[in-house]
Amino acid sequence: MNRKDMRAQENQENSRMNRKARIGAALFLFILSPFIGELLLGNLASEQLIVFPLLALLYGGGALFIREWVRRTGRGWPTIFCLALAYGLLEEGFVIQTLFNPNYLGLGLLDYGFIPSLGIGSFWSVYVLSLHVIWSISIPIAVTESLFWKHRTTPWLGRFGFTMCAILFFLGSVIMGLGVFYEYQFMASVKQLMISATLMMIFIVLGFTLFHKDKKVNTYNHPKFINQSAPNPWLLGGFAFISGSIFFLLSNIPYVHALLPAGVLVPILLLLELLVLVVTIRSSHKKGWSDIHRFSLAAGGMLVYCWGGFLTNIQLYGYSHLFVQGVWCFLAIALIVFIGSRLHRQSM
Repeated sequence: MNRKDMRAQENQENSRMNRKARIGAALFLFILSPFIGELLLGNLASEQLIVFPLLALLYGGGALFIREWVRRTGRGWPTIFCLALAYGLLEEGFVIQTLFNPNYLGLGLLDYGFIPSLGIGSFWSVYVLSLHVIWSISIPIAVTESLFWKHRTTPWLGRFGFTMCAILFFLGSVIMGLGVFYEYQFMASVKQLMISATLMMIFIVLGFTLFHKDKKVNTYNHPKFINQSAPNPWLLGGFAFISGSIFFLLSNIPYVHALLPAGVLVPILLLLELLVLVVTIRSSHKKGWSDIHRFSLAAGGMLVYCWGGFLTNIQLYGYSHLFVQGVWCFLAIALIVFIGSRLHRQSM
């Protein structure tokens, strides 16, 4: 075999390995999104794990569809955030309709900060949409791209795979929506659905026009930011963990709701999210910003669910399912340690 044939065979082998890695990344994200969004959060009891495949279609299909759509069009994280907001509106406004159903799970989700003219709870709307944007979509994408860092900004699926992903996401949404409607016999008003659809379209259009692939986000491209070094990844991860923990505590401790009206708490939560966003944007424009910084932010946020999942699980099911919740927590921490150590070795 001459040198030319050997090089061709080597290129073919590399292409085959890259294809396997991309498919593996897509499958990993497909599983990781519902794992974080439902299992790690503590939303499911042990006997409810049978619905996980359906949740994978909804969460995993949505996260993978968003990620592929963004990377195939050459966009970045601002577009991911916009599409994640649209996803949250789709799931909570159309599929399971918790934004509008006052009797969902019998928890009175809309009572705190209820807005009669819109039929929504101001607190629940901000809280649940934030969970989807940050934990259901953004963190799973960031973690998966950190694990498969060689293919971080490239598409993982071809046309057929992308089409199948869209179909699976659609099927998951329809099946889940029909199941919820059958159980609660509730349908949001035409006005509520139209407002949700309009907001979804606004966020999608913003994601693909305001953040065009040929435009740079240069809000912090001033020399005083560019010439500064990026924060220590440990500090960045700690900041994400503390900020996320404050958000989760303020949102889930009944005493806070009894002490503060929703008109006070909701702006506090939004300001906290704005603070995290500003710190992230400023840090990402500094020297030395790398994959490990992106992962540190995601890992810090993921760790919030590691303790918050126990709180959610206890509030929903008492103390009978904590062992299983501990298993999810262990798996999440093990994944964080594995990816973190791998990125650390890569950077040395």
